[in-house]
Amino acid sequence: IKKNIIEENRIFCLPNPINTNFWKNNELKSFSKKKIRIDPNHFCILFIAKNGFDNFRKGGDFVRKLVKKYRNYSDIKFIVLGENASTLPKYDNVFYITSRDELYVKKIFLASDICLSIPRHDNIPLSLLQTMACGVPNVIFNTGGLTEVVDHKTNGWVCNKKNIVNISKGINFFYNNRKIYKKFSLEAQKKINLKHSMKKFRKDFEILFKIIN
Repeated sequence: IKKNIIEENRIFCLPNPINTNFWKNNELKSFSKKKIRIDPNHFCILFIAKNGFDNFRKGGDFVRKLVKKYRNYSDIKFIVLGENASTLPKYDNVFYITSRDELYVKKIFLASDICLSIPRHDNIPLSLLQTMACGVPNVIFNTGGLTEVVDHKTNGWVCNKKNIVNISKGINFFYNNRKIYKKFSLEAQKKINLKHSMKKFRKDFEILFKIIN
């Protein structure tokens, strides 16, 4: 093949959209925590993965180590959301949630202070878009397309190296800087509304349709 097909044609990128009319930050975080019976003063770290700690691809092994590392912080709690989470080993600083009901999942997102999106391999998971739309900054690995959505120290935290030290830096940044949290939360929502809303997707698709016709 002497010529590259990609080089000869225009490339259009239509990012995955989500329903930002549903996935949005529409209540106080303290109220959201009370709804699911979590102390409003607790700093909640969300991790989403089927099989929780046992999901190697999603970085569950890192989260297990983090749970142990922060177990002496009485005001830090982990929320593990996903199928089979209830079968995992129990830790005092972890809430296990298996519900797949969207309304309840949204409550979990709104109650979370940050989300750990630390897969070894992934593209742009919907959970990343949904949590950010709910105003939750994500701590991520520099993996796949995640950095197309998360901007370091603007709407989240990017770990350039896949290890506990770098994830802890991200956690500690948000834990120790509560006063700037609102700014990150608003920037997270702004990014999703600008790039991944259904309204943006429809507009881009209409433009593409006109071009190819």
